[in-house]
Amino acid sequence: QRASTGVTTFNTFWVYLTPLLGAYIADAHWGRYKTICVAVGIALVGHILLVYSALPSTLE
Repeated sequence: QRASTGVTTFNTFWVYLTPLLGAYIADAHWGRYKTICVAVGIALVGHILLVYSALPSTLE
């Protein structure tokens, strides 16, 4: 239970931090389009890892 609480806490922290970080990067460095493309790529990799970790063969 401690591990799941830690993961949930980190996820909540990350959800609130990433828009601020993305806004700074978009405004100061890359621009809107490049920032959105990179963020979508990172989110896609995260979703693939999430699906992979939930596969029955991985859980056994």
